[in-house]
Amino acid sequence: MTLIHVEHTIWSKLKPNAFNGNQRQRAWSIGLVVAALLSVMLANSRAGLVFALLACLGVAMLAYLFRQRVAAQGLRGVIYVFLFVVVVMCLAAQNDQRWSRMYNDLAAGWVGDPIQIECEGTPAIAVSIAARFGSGPESEGLIESVRSGDGARIVVARAGFALSMQTPLGSDGSRQAFQKLLRKECPNPAIAMSHSHNGWVDMMLAIGIPGAVLYLVVLLDFAIRGYRLLERDGAGNGWALVLLVLVLAAFWIVRGVTDSVFRDHMLEMQGFMLAFALVASRNYVANRRAMSQRLMLA
Repeated sequence: MTLIHVEHTIWSKLKPNAFNGNQRQRAWSIGLVVAALLSVMLANSRAGLVFALLACLGVAMLAYLFRQRVAAQGLRGVIYVFLFVVVVMCLAAQNDQRWSRMYNDLAAGWVGDPIQIECEGTPAIAVSIAARFGSGPESEGLIESVRSGDGARIVVARAGFALSMQTPLGSDGSRQAFQKLLRKECPNPAIAMSHSHNGWVDMMLAIGIPGAVLYLVVLLDFAIRGYRLLERDGAGNGWALVLLVLVLAAFWIVRGVTDSVFRDHMLEMQGFMLAFALVASRNYVANRRAMSQRLMLA
């Protein structure tokens, strides 16, 4: 997990170079991005792969839309990246059976009361699963998914959200907030999860709904700043692409829905990279102005 987040941070700077840098920068950037994608595939991280590909496509589209001050890459580049994303996703789906089962596994996670399932286990929904999806091996596989697969992620996120509605101002701010609140409902839950696998839910459980909203406002503010810099300076300002695409702001807003990424060292990394990207993008503007002044004086 940590390796994947480090790779996302590297991509945030490499991808702009892949579209806007000189030929040597492009070659190195594209090669490193491909190597990072392969490492995520080898780690069998579906979320890491999907969000990395979406970020690649997002950078390509923004580099095209804000191309007025850099060499025009044309719509063809965006199409190539889109086709690359499609090919990689098709290969991933063929080599990982979890993709083919994912829809039904996720649908099974919406059956029943989530807190009851966490406390009593899958027997609480076995009958409902069989009635909705049919009995036999298919039903047994879905029940197992609710216990420890994709279905379990939906159940635990739903349980966490229900607990956050009971404690809208949060609990003790700790990373164990979900565990502590669930054990107030049942001292020995049948399905033990350390967190809700949803960054926004975990944040609401720890510091309350107001705290989560405040962090969302912070991320949106960084995204808006990145957009304004791109609008003014074009895609040549690679660090502005970082602010807007991965968002490290918009990217993390969506990424937080699929996993608990607002915790410990990951939260610190986000804060550092967002602040660094903002300063670097402003330095780009200052350097362009200084260069323009020198040219005028010459």
